[in-house]
Amino acid sequence: MQNQHHFDKRELKIIGFLSLLFVIFLLVNHTLNYRLLKETIHSYENSILMRVSGKLTDWLDERFTHIEKVKYFLEKSPISTKDELRFALEQIKETSLFPYLVIGIEDGSFITSEDRYTMVPTGYDPRIREWYRDTLKMQKTNVTRPYVSLRVNQPTVSVCTPVHIFNGEGVVCGGHLFEVIQQYISSYDLLYDKALYLVDENGIVLASSNHHKDIPKFLNVETISDNFLVLKIPRTNWNLIFEKNQAIYSERLNIQLFMNLLIYGGSIALYIFLNLFWLSKNRKVENELSKQKNYFHDFMQNHTSRGLLICDSHAKIVFCNHTFMKLLNLQEPIEEHNFHDILENLVIFESSVKTEIRLLIAQTQESMQAKYLNIGNTENGAEQLLLTSAPFGSHEKENSGFLLYLQDTTEMQSVGDEQKTCGDVAFNAHIEKLLLFIEKNVDDERLDINKLAHVCGYSKYHLQRIFKTYCGENIASYLRRLRMEKSAFLLKYSEDKISAIATRCGFSYNQSYIRAFEKAYALSPSDFRDHHITDIHTSLVFERHEYELVELSSMKMLHIYNTMSDKALSNVEDLFENCRDLAKNEFPLVGIYMNDPKLSLAEVDSVMPYAFGVILDEAQPQNKKNFPIKEFEAGKYAKIHFDPSKNDLDEFIQKIYTTFYKANTYEATIMPILQFHHTSRQSYLEDFAQSSDFFIFITS
Repeated sequence: MQNQHHFDKRELKIIGFLSLLFVIFLLVNHTLNYRLLKETIHSYENSILMRVSGKLTDWLDERFTHIEKVKYFLEKSPISTKDELRFALEQIKETSLFPYLVIGIEDGSFITSEDRYTMVPTGYDPRIREWYRDTLKMQKTNVTRPYVSLRVNQPTVSVCTPVHIFNGEGVVCGGHLFEVIQQYISSYDLLYDKALYLVDENGIVLASSNHHKDIPKFLNVETISDNFLVLKIPRTNWNLIFEKNQAIYSERLNIQLFMNLLIYGGSIALYIFLNLFWLSKNRKVENELSKQKNYFHDFMQNHTSRGLLICDSHAKIVFCNHTFMKLLNLQEPIEEHNFHDILENLVIFESSVKTEIRLLIAQTQESMQAKYLNIGNTENGAEQLLLTSAPFGSHEKENSGFLLYLQDTTEMQSVGDEQKTCGDVAFNAHIEKLLLFIEKNVDDERLDINKLAHVCGYSKYHLQRIFKTYCGENIASYLRRLRMEKSAFLLKYSEDKISAIATRCGFSYNQSYIRAFEKAYALSPSDFRDHHITDIHTSLVFERHEYELVELSSMKMLHIYNTMSDKALSNVEDLFENCRDLAKNEFPLVGIYMNDPKLSLAEVDSVMPYAFGVILDEAQPQNKKNFPIKEFEAGKYAKIHFDPSKNDLDEFIQKIYTTFYKANTYEATIMPILQFHHTSRQSYLEDFAQSSDFFIFITS
C-alpha cells in the first residue's frame, strides 16, 4: 500500500503564507491594473482630441493667415471707390481659399466679391450684424458661429478681421461651407462608439460625430461633468467635447481581474500540485538512496575482497568493512575511533611502514589525488598488500577526508628472472597474474594503469607496452571491455538494479556507466535488459534428468587467459606442455567460461573459452608460485555431457546460462563454467566443440 502524504505544520504555514501573499498580490495588481487601464484609456481619448483639434487648428490657422493677407492688400491698395473695392474683391477671390469674400463698411455699405449678388435683402445693414460688431469689438481675426448662407442656402462659417478702408473702419470676411469642419469631426471612428462634439461657448452643438443618437445639451461648458473631456480650440470660441466611456473601465477591469484570478489561481494550484509531486518523488528518492546505501554497505562488507576504510578530515573512522579488519587483525569495531591512534598500536607493521602510511595519507590530502604503497605483513612475511589512499568527500583540502583500499597482492610477488617461452612470444607470469588480479578486482573504481603498475612491479609505460603485446589491446580497453561484459551479464541474468550493477562493475556514478554501456552496446542498460528478457523467456532449459549433481573437491589450476591474440592458442599448448610436470596427467585441458560468449565485445567467429587451465598435482614443486594459479572451491556441481553430433556449442552454453544463472539462483559471485574435454589438447584447441563434460558450480 502506498503511503499517503499528510501536510505537517510547516507545510501548512508555507501554503497559508503563500495564499495570503497571493491575495495581497492580487489586490495590488488589481489596483495597479485599474490605474494603468484608466491612464491608457485617458491617454487614448486625449490623443483623439488632439488629433481633431490639430486638424481644426491647422485649417483655421491657414484661413486666418489668408484673410489677414486680404486685409493687408486692401489697406495698401489705392482704392478710392466702392466699385474699385468690389473689383479688388473679385480679383482676390480668384486665388482665394474662400468661395466668396464680403466687406462691411462703417457707413453701412455691404460689398461682396460677387458682381451680381441679388440675395442681399433690401436695407441690409452689416453694422447691426453679430459678425461685424464682434469683430470690431475684439479688434482681431476670429471665426463666426455657423449660419445659413443666403447665397448657397447651406450652413456656412466666416473668418473675419477688422480693416481700415476709406479712412474708416470696416470688417472683411471670407465665407466657407461648414461641411468641411463637420467632415473632420465625423471622420473619426471613436473609441467604443462614443461621440465627439464641437460646441460653442454657449453650449450649442455645432458639429457631432454621433449622427444616430440623441445629441446632449451642454448648458455650461465650464461646469461640464466628469463624463466628458473638454478641449478649447485656440483663437475661437469653440470647444471639442469628448464623451467618456465609463462602462469600459469596469468592464475591462473585470476581465483583467478574472484573467488574473485564472493565472494566479492556476499558479497556486500548480505550486501545490508540484509540491505534492515533489514530496512524493523526494520520498521515493530517499527510499532509493537508502536502499542503495544499504546495498553499498552490504556489498563492501560482504561481497568484496578489498579492505575499505573511510575517515573524515580529522581521521575519525566513518566506515570500516570486515575485510579491512581481518587483514589488519583488528578485533573490535573501530568506527568513531581515530585512525592514527589505531595505526600507532598496530603490531603487524613496523614503525617505518607506519611512517610511510602517514606520509601516504598526507600526500593524498595535499595533492587531492590517489596514492599507492606496497607493504608487507610482518606477522606473515609471505603476505603482500597494496594500500591505496584516495581523497574522500569535500574537494577542499582542509575539509577532505580520505579512504584506504587494502588489497591482497601476495599472488603478484616477483617471479624472478625466469621466463617460460612459447613460440615467438614470451610467457609472462606477471601479466597472467595481473589478469587474475584485474578479474578479482573489476569492481574497484580506482583500478587504473597507475595502480596496476604498482601491483605488477613495472613502470606504467613499460607495463602498457608489454600488456598490449601480450594481450592484443591496451589496459584501458581491456578493463573497459571486461566491465562492460560483466555488466551485460548481470543485466541479462540478474534482477539487480542498474545502480547496483554499476557499482559492482567499478562505476561510482550511474551516468558514467550508462554512457560507457551505450557506447559499447549501442543500447542503454535498461533497453539492453528489456531486449534480452524475451530471449531468456523463450530459451530452452535443461530438464532435471539431463544433468547430474556431483561433488568436486577444491581444484588448483595453472590458469592461462585466452587473450585473443594471434598466437594465444598455440602459446597455451606449448606452455602447458612445458609445465607437464606440474599437472595431473589424467586430467585434460580445461576450458573456463567466465561470461556469456554472446555478450563478448571481442571480435571472434566462434564460442571461445575465457581462459584455460590444467589441474595441478597435490605434490607441486616449490616453483609453482612463479605461475598464475587459480583455485576453484569444493562443492556441488551440475555435470552435463556435451555431444557435438547432437548439440551446437553456442546454443548449448546459452542453455546452461539460462538454466543455472537465472535471477532466482544467481548470487553475488559469478562462478565460471568448466569444460573438461575428452580429446587431445591439440584437437581441443583446434575445435572447442569436442566431446566434453561441462561442470557448473551450484553450491558450496
